[in-house]
Amino acid sequence: MFDFRGLMTSRTEIVFLVDFDGTLYEGNSFHSWVRYVLWAGLSSARFRSRWQCRRAVMFSSLLRTLGFIDHAAWKRRVQLAWHLALPQVWQQESETVAFIEVLKKRIDYGLLKQIRASRTPEPVRILTTAAPAEYVEALGCVLGFNKVIATPAGRSSDWIHNIGTKKFERTMDFMKKSGLAQHHLILYTDHLDDRPLMESANEIHLVAVEEGKKMAAMLEEISRCGAEVFLHCR
Repeated sequence: MFDFRGLMTSRTEIVFLVDFDGTLYEGNSFHSWVRYVLWAGLSSARFRSRWQCRRAVMFSSLLRTLGFIDHAAWKRRVQLAWHLALPQVWQQESETVAFIEVLKKRIDYGLLKQIRASRTPEPVRILTTAAPAEYVEALGCVLGFNKVIATPAGRSSDWIHNIGTKKFERTMDFMKKSGLAQHHLILYTDHLDDRPLMESANEIHLVAVEEGKKMAAMLEEISRCGAEVFLHCR
């Protein structure tokens, strides 16, 4: 989707690493996707495929609620159900475009404006997230990101939940291959799951979604990473 070759030899000095859920998106986009599949989406699917997909998503959501499967397994089951209901590329594209319009209503455009502010030389902006590639790769392109590192599509042979250490490893691997690892890293996130990335960042912009003692504890933990910390209250 993205041609990154031009950025590898540019004068870029700054790299933005931006989390999605809870940071740029106000809420959990995967939960929004589940609701979309169950109630509003899949108009491009055949009736039987739509019904089978919704039944599979409801069943996996029940298993998750009861604690029989973890979040990663739930996510992949929903991803696989999506592909089974929408076997044609045009169907997937149509549903993705429709769902992106839903997601755009909860984007923090003030934060996005800050990330996209003009600089010289032009920074590289990377959206790195646990959200599924099925929708977040296209959305990242719409929002102006140069690269999206997401949880791979459900049918991918190298599927992995892009969170925590795995998110750090995949992000840094991409940056090293692209010649960006030594650049000034500015991280935007809202949670301590990104601690590995925090330890490599020069600046940490924490989007405050917690209050009181919990936020104070997060700030104390983040301050140990050695980066300059900025707090964004929502």
